[in-house]
Amino acid sequence: MSQSELARHYLTPSNSSFWVWSKSGKEIEWIDGSTIAFREEVLACLRRLQADGFAPFDMIVLMLAVLRSSWGPDATQLKFLTNAMGAGSKMRSAQWSETLTALERISNLSPDLKSSTEAKSELIAMVLEKHKLRATPELSGAVIDEVVQGFPYELNHNYEFIKSTGDWIRELRGLCDGMVWVTEETLRFRLETSLAQAPLPVPEIEELETLPKFSFKTFLEQLENDDELAGLAKLTRQLMAVVHLPKQVQDEDDLPLGGVSDISNRGPLDRLLVSELANDDDILMTRVALKEALFLRREAAVSNPPQRRMIFLDVGLRMWGLPRLFSTSVALSLAAITKNDCQMLRARGAEVASVDFTTRDGLMEHLAALESEVHPGDSLPLFRREVDSSQDEVIYVLGEDVFADEEFRRMLRENHPESYYVATVNRRGRFQLFSYSPRGERLVREALLDLDILFPKESKQVEQSLIDERLAHDLPALMRLKKNPLRLSHNVDPKRIVEITSTATGEQTGVLAITHDRRLMWWDAKKRGARQLLAEVPPGGFLCVKIDSEVVYAVSGHKDNHNRCLIWFETTTLECQRLPLDCPRNGLLDVAIHAGMVMLIFPDVVHFFHGTDGAKRKTFPVHDMTWISSRFFLVRNSFIGALSYDGISPRIENLFDIEDKRMPQKIFDSEAANGPVFLFDDGDYFIPPDKFEKGRQSLTYPPTVSEVSLDGSQFVLSDPADPYQCQVVSIAGNHVDTVRAVPGQYFVRYALHSLRQLSLRVKLLNVGVSSGELIFRNAKGFPYRIGLSSKNERMELQPAKELLPMLNQNFEPFKGSFEGRFQLKQATWNDGSLAILDSRGMLHLRSSDNSIPELSLVLYDSNVSGWCADGTCFGDEYFHIDGCEKVPAETIYENVLKPFVWTLR
Repeated sequence: MSQSELARHYLTPSNSSFWVWSKSGKEIEWIDGSTIAFREEVLACLRRLQADGFAPFDMIVLMLAVLRSSWGPDATQLKFLTNAMGAGSKMRSAQWSETLTALERISNLSPDLKSSTEAKSELIAMVLEKHKLRATPELSGAVIDEVVQGFPYELNHNYEFIKSTGDWIRELRGLCDGMVWVTEETLRFRLETSLAQAPLPVPEIEELETLPKFSFKTFLEQLENDDELAGLAKLTRQLMAVVHLPKQVQDEDDLPLGGVSDISNRGPLDRLLVSELANDDDILMTRVALKEALFLRREAAVSNPPQRRMIFLDVGLRMWGLPRLFSTSVALSLAAITKNDCQMLRARGAEVASVDFTTRDGLMEHLAALESEVHPGDSLPLFRREVDSSQDEVIYVLGEDVFADEEFRRMLRENHPESYYVATVNRRGRFQLFSYSPRGERLVREALLDLDILFPKESKQVEQSLIDERLAHDLPALMRLKKNPLRLSHNVDPKRIVEITSTATGEQTGVLAITHDRRLMWWDAKKRGARQLLAEVPPGGFLCVKIDSEVVYAVSGHKDNHNRCLIWFETTTLECQRLPLDCPRNGLLDVAIHAGMVMLIFPDVVHFFHGTDGAKRKTFPVHDMTWISSRFFLVRNSFIGALSYDGISPRIENLFDIEDKRMPQKIFDSEAANGPVFLFDDGDYFIPPDKFEKGRQSLTYPPTVSEVSLDGSQFVLSDPADPYQCQVVSIAGNHVDTVRAVPGQYFVRYALHSLRQLSLRVKLLNVGVSSGELIFRNAKGFPYRIGLSSKNERMELQPAKELLPMLNQNFEPFKGSFEGRFQLKQATWNDGSLAILDSRGMLHLRSSDNSIPELSLVLYDSNVSGWCADGTCFGDEYFHIDGCEKVPAETIYENVLKPFVWTLR
């Protein structure tokens, strides 16, 4: 049935009902013709009940009949009800009596509660609001539409149906249940307040203890007593003495705001009382000098409302480790020194998350938060919406390398407030605070802090242990130290060096080199020697080098030798690890390092190794691909693909379809292009998706790609007719320079010229004693002695006169074991004293007398330098590391070298 038909059925009386519609359809009548209710009353009542759905219409009509002023269940009306409900046979019981009693109670209500249509509708709603038999809201709307349209007389006979006594009983049960709660008081309260009953009073609660106001001073005191976070609290207190933001300039004398509040003996001359100007010049000058003149003092200007401090924290990849702790201390200090409201937010993908630094749990939650983005640029738009530019003081706390990222700075320029601050930190403890405003950039604060304070003293003592107990005890003391305290020199091979530039600052931090005896050396200071990082690396050179912030990843070895390793080197702490790459196979095509993974690329397969631990993760077959360069392949002769690792498995990313396009000669990743760069045989290059640039300008066709910088920002083209004629192409801005350079050495040219290389003595035949001095003979048989210079300011290798000194001992192969490809030879005296010749240019002297400390000499002719086992250094600073205790060479000569010689037997 349609909704309209159901509505008519709902409004139609049953065949034996006590009511009918009048012939005009404007009234509801008893079956004897007396009026029960007018159609307008029915419509008002139905509209009041529509929201909850209608109860049975017979019950609504019965309530309207009871509320009629003419109601009084005389014999005739009672007979109509009894006949309609079948009460004569089945309802002569307590239920029928209960129904009549309830109807009588409603009828006896005060006339003012049942006279108006509004009161009738509200009363019927109270009685029937919990009736279980209800129509749907959709049907309720259709019923109202039918009532509004009016009813023909035939509606009384269109649906001839008989309503059973059971139906009447169920409907009356709901009616009686609803009338139990209806009284004059509840009805009046309902009409006045729309509530069924007055709300209960709120129970009294015990007065809560007032919590003390949060104080960062108290919180830091708690952290200082925390074994885990004590270092963080100490660093925060140091920063509180450094971090101060400049106050806003508010000169109350700039404008005459407010009225006059007082008279003073001091002030600017334009505030003098007018009466003072009546004096002549001399008297006025005297009164001002003696502070007798009177000045107006204006009212203080209205103070600006306090600014809310908004702090933005980065917790991305570049902030792992020390920068995370450092930036947290900066944020804590910024929050502690302000008296205003402070809100902290950290980047979380493209969103921002609130940071709670008022509790230990909140602090630990922040330290545990870790995001995978290299910079927080995606979250800047949402953070910008949280900031009120006119009221908020905005501070971004970032790592130096994050702030140096060009992509991040571009996004910051697009989403920054009018004025803001940037606080930067790095792993070396440098803190900088910059101010940015429409006037430009300004460095506000700068400090260098000791980050060792972050760690407990116990762990610090363990880290400072000098001796590596894993090494053999028969080695020279210098070789058993965890970190070599001496710098050395070596011959530099241009093919085995790489210049390291910081990705954070763009400045050169040092040069990595592999020596002919396969040591890994680090040249990090001008006019100084190199520090030895590893005693041995695989034969060959650098196959691939990648710089990520302050960490260098390098693969060392040879393409035709399966002995290869991953070198992990942190330039600030000098921590260096050699991790073997388990891939016993020759015929390597290339090595690529991308997104923390090392790829060894062979003609038919690529092996993936983790960039941190060197463990093999996956292998990926490339049978149907043609290798181009690095990690880039021609896939099924249809598209150029880039090999990568998504954290679970390797995959090929489609860069572009070949179609009619030229095949590139070389492809490499470029930070300047923020993606791959395609080089063609004519020197032109392409940056996907649609940027073509011309690289070759005056070189003979086809030019040769001789070099690509480590970060991919530049490449060098060589002229095939003249290999020394080169063009250096800078991808950023497509800038081309024509230079003369040795092929393959352009990007290390500065390193080759700046590294100061010294010649050291490495070939000696024997050693002896003459006149209380050590005498050596070189490979040609010429004798040399170690003596003091004329002014006793340094030790030197000086020509000696005696060809056959006493106690002469030849240098023989070292009998102990050691790590490295350099050579050790030893000369042993009868008393057990040793002289160990080191092919790196040193001589180690160990006396049989334990009271004489071991001595390591660097055999540099004009200034013999070295290290003593008592922890001191002497000689040329070229060979010293920073922080070593230096003593005069004469002291070592008199107190160590001479006693060593005297004890020889």
